[in-house]
Amino acid sequence: MAKFTAITVTIPSGASGLQTGFIELEGGAELVALHMPAAWIAAAITFDASAVRAGTENGVFDSDGAELSLSAAINRAISLTPIERDLVSAHPYVRVRSGTEAVPVDQTATRTIIAIVRHRT
Repeated sequence: MAKFTAITVTIPSGASGLQTGFIELEGGAELVALHMPAAWIAAAITFDASAVRAGTENGVFDSDGAELSLSAAINRAISLTPIERDLVSAHPYVRVRSGTEAVPVDQTATRTIIAIVRHRT
């Protein structure tokens, strides 16, 4: 049986490239969905990942070199496909970014996203 946890992550208003705090995916947990806020400046969702909490962060890309990018819009619940879940959940710590690694997008106000994490029991 699986247990689900809703984790609130925030993208601060302001400087380009700011990301949420870490979503911890240790112990076989996997990111399965994101719930977008009622206000969102048009931007894709991408991810940074780290092997350790205070370690170097890197963008999440597939083996072909394509950045994992989700189409985001206001009031949308985004379910990750099995491949997207595997790409993100292969890392114990991930952050959500507004925009891409090459072109981050500023949000004009603080944005709160709800991340849904599945824990296998």
